[in-house]
Amino acid sequence: MSAKKNIKKKNKLKRQLKKIKARSKSGQAKLLKKFEGSGNKIVVEPSGAARMSDVLQDFAEPLLLESVTDAEVKNAIKFSILVWNASLVPSPERENVVETLIKELSNPDLPDRTESVKSYIDMLLERKKDLFPDVDRTIVDCQFSGSGSKLRLDVASSL
Repeated sequence: MSAKKNIKKKNKLKRQLKKIKARSKSGQAKLLKKFEGSGNKIVVEPSGAARMSDVLQDFAEPLLLESVTDAEVKNAIKFSILVWNASLVPSPERENVVETLIKELSNPDLPDRTESVKSYIDMLLERKKDLFPDVDRTIVDCQFSGSGSKLRLDVASSL
């Protein structure tokens, strides 16, 4: 692929990523309805705390830049949530959680896939440590709404 096409594709993906970051009332309403009556305190955009949908998209950015279809974007976000939550597990148990993720997401018949899964997990764990060391909110659910350039993400997390 030529350098010009590569830049054009990367710019298009960045524009899509910005659009995903736009706020979605319908997705947020679905999440609120899902947790209604759960007995948990629900706070929408707590003051002083970053919006977890923004944090998650920044965290997952390397995967999102490689994603073209809605399904790929959703899978990248879901994978990133698994790794984000694994990063919050205390160190001795984290290795077990990561090994379980690798086992569950890999295919023994495809060793290259296992290596890819490991490298993506390692990369995301490093991003979490470097970019979000003080954000320790567990992501409990996410909701997608819309499609294509209007794909939106809302995230429910612990405080």
